[in-house]
Amino acid sequence: MKDIDVSVENAIDKNNHPAFLLHLSADRLEVNVWLAKEDLEDWRQFLRSKLDAILAAGISAQSTVFWVREGKSVYLLIGEETENWDISLMLTEKILRKIDDEMISEQGDTRDQLKKLILSDSEKALSDADLKKVEKDLGIKLPNEFVEFYKLHNGGEADRTTFEDYYKKIDDIEISNFFSLLYRQDFQDDPDYTLDGRIKNEWLENKIPKNLLPFTMDWGGNYICIGLDDGVIYYYFLDVWSKNLSVEQNFASNTQPIAPSFSYFINNLQLELEA
Repeated sequence: MKDIDVSVENAIDKNNHPAFLLHLSADRLEVNVWLAKEDLEDWRQFLRSKLDAILAAGISAQSTVFWVREGKSVYLLIGEETENWDISLMLTEKILRKIDDEMISEQGDTRDQLKKLILSDSEKALSDADLKKVEKDLGIKLPNEFVEFYKLHNGGEADRTTFEDYYKKIDDIEISNFFSLLYRQDFQDDPDYTLDGRIKNEWLENKIPKNLLPFTMDWGGNYICIGLDDGVIYYYFLDVWSKNLSVEQNFASNTQPIAPSFSYFINNLQLELEA
């Protein structure tokens, strides 16, 4: 099957709930899926997981939509159950990412939500060319929400700095300043003092996994990072390292998810805890 074309629009499902209407078309096949916005976080967890899973989320042609991951294959099944379906589409990770990007874009209020966090003492504003330069320098693709935020704020001191772990695994986190991607006026834009230059060295020195991009830290010097593969926000312990473990094992044990997305992290920062 040729590449699937994807488009998304805001809609209301049959239960009168806010939803996304997903248009998927390829060759002579066209499928419309109503995905309730209340199911969006479960869908994104499915997107990020690399484990075999089945998620019932959405309605199409009056039937349930199942998202099925088996090994490296992902299927969209429409029917009463996964063993008795009427329509089947094989999806790629690229298509799933496209669906997610389109939903983020269609939300429309993502940038407005990110504006609610006020940052002071930000560095020089970033242009599209600056952001492309960072991507080229680091050999990565910056997540959309991350890009939108850094177009508004190139680092700085936030007015809300406390975050409660979404997964309830670690204590509340008190962050310091957001890092600037490029430019650092106090140090004549020396790359050793910007995230663009700093992270390259830390990746090379195996201080942090190459799929994590730190954007702030807590007052203990541990990083808060965005996962470049999945968009999840991770707490990365820089102050813990075991000589009895391999680099990969240390990376795994030092990496703890704390938020399902960048926008969730930003929008759930709270005022500083009182002493």
